[in-house]
Amino acid sequence: MTIPTAEEFKDAIAALKSADASSMHIHLNRDFFLHDSDLSVRLANDVFHERASRAKFAMALPAGRWLAEQRTFLRAASAAFRSRRGSGRTTREAARSLARALQSAAAFGPETFQRRVNLVCNFRPTKTIWTGRVLEHLNEYFHEDAPAALQKRKAALPGHLKRVHQGIASLQVLLEDRNQYSGRKDVEVEILRQATVLASSLNKDTIFPPIERFDRTARVRILIWRLTTLNLRLVRGRGVAAIRHLLELDGVESEWTERQLEKQCAQYEHWERQRLQLRTHISGQLNKTL
Repeated sequence: MTIPTAEEFKDAIAALKSADASSMHIHLNRDFFLHDSDLSVRLANDVFHERASRAKFAMALPAGRWLAEQRTFLRAASAAFRSRRGSGRTTREAARSLARALQSAAAFGPETFQRRVNLVCNFRPTKTIWTGRVLEHLNEYFHEDAPAALQKRKAALPGHLKRVHQGIASLQVLLEDRNQYSGRKDVEVEILRQATVLASSLNKDTIFPPIERFDRTARVRILIWRLTTLNLRLVRGRGVAAIRHLLELDGVESEWTERQLEKQCAQYEHWERQRLQLRTHISGQLNKTL
């Protein structure tokens, strides 16, 4: 199959980002959910229909169709979402559940109802988000020089870090001078402390993925890293089976054995979890008061 162009990828990605029920805002009237249970269910069903219709439109575009028509993508999606909770519910059952939630919100008052409506209308199913991100990563793989971009950013890092620390040192001197002659401690000192904490956490290992070799396999290793972190954030685990199927898509050059892929994904998962732990630690440090 012919690989979609970058513009075709971007069109499908943009359409999937809009595959919500935002057009239903004007139809979800609080009075309906207070007084008409049958209409409530019909409106809730329309919400699901609108999301599905927009997703269907996106997948009918050239890049979406290219992806959806490949059995290996269908196997990847099945592997990623086979064990998700609630996947066995019918649309009718889901609509009834949503109607009850909106009826409950309506009973609490107009503000509560409107907040719930906003959430419902702007919500996109996880599978829709996942598919859009898969297209984003494939677009990067096919149409962008990701290894060169990563190398360039890594090479620029020491200079950026040097300027960051020089800036913090200069700011500290200026604040100390001002505090010395004003006789008071300004709130900017706390900002300086937070900047210092944040700067101390910035290095090659916390900013960039663990990709060091930039040979002919670098492009597909970046794709595997992208897909691993995507699965960790949206589905259960790193989703090695789903990634294995995605690497079989037309145009993707991969000679990875199952054992090699498992090892590579495990390395990326370890890196991602370490980064999340560090982020949590930094957040705790930033929340400390002087």
